[in-house]
Amino acid sequence: PNELNESKKATALSDSNAVWLSLHNDSTLPIQVPTQSMYLPNAKCFHQFPNGEKLSGLCKDREIGIWFGVKDRLNKWIPYGFDFGSSAILLPHSSVLFPVPLSVWNKQYSIVFDYVFLNSRASENDKKMDFGGNVEVRVNKSTVRKR
Repeated sequence: PNELNESKKATALSDSNAVWLSLHNDSTLPIQVPTQSMYLPNAKCFHQFPNGEKLSGLCKDREIGIWFGVKDRLNKWIPYGFDFGSSAILLPHSSVLFPVPLSVWNKQYSIVFDYVFLNSRASENDKKMDFGGNVEVRVNKSTVRKR
């Protein structure tokens, strides 16, 4: 659902199993982010390109599962997660919330994933066009700003 649910629950630290992070897209283009599941876009949430084309995406502050990898302090991959996923569109000037298990967060590991900017379709028969290369996001406990 588009409504906040898990991220807003008050939970005692001793009963918590994850930290909730937010990912913001402050750009003027949509971005495609890797997800652990498929998320159906809401027709009310879209970006309209200058050529009039509309691209549906996630509504603001939706809770999702980001599909990320884990690296240690020496930049070595740590076995984590699974080897398949999906992707979702994060609209311009929007954000999503996603959990990171405390078992990863408290070990001072970094979570790592890529996103790509999306541009409008070149023609009716083309799929979305990537706009530039993948951009890596690397986040750990010391790089996150607390609210």
